[in-house]
Amino acid sequence: MPKALKRSIENDLKEGNLKNAQGNYIDALFYFKKVYQHSNDNILSITQQCDMFHGMIKAASQLHQLEKALEYYKEAMPLVKDSKHKSLKIYKVKFLAEKGNILLKMEQYERAILQLNRSIKHISNISISINAWMQIICDLAKAYIAQYDYEQAEKTLLQSLQSQLRNLKDSGCINKDLPIYMLSTSKASDDYELNDFVTYLKYSITEESSKKLEMAILYDTIGSIFYLHYRYDRAIEFYEKSNDIKNNLFQYCHRNNWNKLSSAEYLSKAYFAYAESDPTKLKQAAKYYRTRVIILTDTRSNNKVLLARLCNIEGEIALKRKLHMKTNTETLNDGNCANYTKFFQKANKFLSELDDADTIIEKSNFHFGLATVHAAKQAWDSAKDDFEISLNLVNGKLKGSNEIIIADIMDKIAEVLREQMKMNEAKKMYREAITVRKNICDKNDLDFIRSYYNKQRLEKYRRSFNKKLSQDKPGLTQFKINDKPSPEKASIYEKIAEIYKFLNDEHSLSYYEKALEEYRNLGSEKWKKNIDKIWNEIDMIKKTPAIADCNNISDISIAPSTFKIKPGTAYDKHDV
Repeated sequence: MPKALKRSIENDLKEGNLKNAQGNYIDALFYFKKVYQHSNDNILSITQQCDMFHGMIKAASQLHQLEKALEYYKEAMPLVKDSKHKSLKIYKVKFLAEKGNILLKMEQYERAILQLNRSIKHISNISISINAWMQIICDLAKAYIAQYDYEQAEKTLLQSLQSQLRNLKDSGCINKDLPIYMLSTSKASDDYELNDFVTYLKYSITEESSKKLEMAILYDTIGSIFYLHYRYDRAIEFYEKSNDIKNNLFQYCHRNNWNKLSSAEYLSKAYFAYAESDPTKLKQAAKYYRTRVIILTDTRSNNKVLLARLCNIEGEIALKRKLHMKTNTETLNDGNCANYTKFFQKANKFLSELDDADTIIEKSNFHFGLATVHAAKQAWDSAKDDFEISLNLVNGKLKGSNEIIIADIMDKIAEVLREQMKMNEAKKMYREAITVRKNICDKNDLDFIRSYYNKQRLEKYRRSFNKKLSQDKPGLTQFKINDKPSPEKASIYEKIAEIYKFLNDEHSLSYYEKALEEYRNLGSEKWKKNIDKIWNEIDMIKKTPAIADCNNISDISIAPSTFKIKPGTAYDKHDV
């Protein structure tokens, strides 16, 4: 090979990898395709071909050109299929992992899990960077979470945490005089065990190691475990620590750097989930969702569905922020609601560029978002129309735990009917919504109370108990549930009690009593108004003999629903 050509190929590979690292995927593909032109000339070494294909797969995947990325994968795999050379084994792991990431983006979660586990299986006898290793682990945890299998997600992250700890010890990042901390898989689901581990880290990490990328990745892992425990405040604490390290390390790097993008994803979800109990966190949630949209736009991603999903969430956050800050005398109108509607309209613009079959869920979210804006303006007819469109779009298109969204929309329609003073219709819709919710919870082993949570919170989809998991995966550790008193749970008890009161149903008393107990257990003066209000409600109910006699009833006894849930199809997705 002429020296000039050899030098040109090496430079193109170097530039392609650099552009990928910077998040400039279109330019990365340009350089890798220049090298690809020589793939049939027998002048590229196997290593160069592997480097080229890995770069092309990664760039195409990030641009959401998923079918093209799979084509590159199929071309690449014969190069490493039977090789025993260590460097080619590393590329085999990378190829398998990239395909797992592609399947994850295609929302084929079971296949993604199988593929990612294949890549992990091949890692045992080779050495790859901690960053590459964690990309695989993060993708695997995401796939498990998307299937609501929080137990396996946590198990994956705990195993990774122990591996990272050994790596830090071997590399001298942990004080050599201290023993390595051994996480107990049977106890690590407990916050106390994690807090002990965090304390150990605080006193064992050497000062010069505290700002390394390895520590940022470790903090991300700890944050993700707290996230799975529904401890969103602690998750944010560690995600922010990681983000600070990354911003310092990559301050001169392109903002689309993978490490920065991963932090934006973690923080956006954690802040939005936490905002249900602390609305002041909505500002931070908005910041990081906007960061994700900017990065996807900058990289010219073809993932229009994800962009629409993020814009729908941005609209929801913007409206919630406004409602949180709104004074009692302030009214919302078309003028001051334009800022919120624009996000939903952007989402609809992305959806208009795609086939209907790919957009049903986000179209439903778009109409749901518009309906919430109409409701905020007290435009009840328009709100009802959009809520009904949202419901009709997803009925029959959801399956598994996600069907609970149908009950959420029915509750919203009932609220609107109540505002329209259509009391009989509102009561009928509430009764049907409760029956539908209970049936879905029973069918999917969900917790009825937590099914009322915001869909950004993992608890909404949590199983009531582990019976199904233990049958399928007998070796799995028991997943601990954070059942500490919470204002969210108290407000849900209160909400359900108010619905039953509106229905003149005897169960209102038992739910008011549960709400009262939950607020009392919070042990703070800030809930005194809520406690006084509930005491008044209980007192009024007990003065009504027909209801007071039933104060020990806890089961739900609602008339059979006339609303029919159509059989679900292929949609079983978790919000991003």
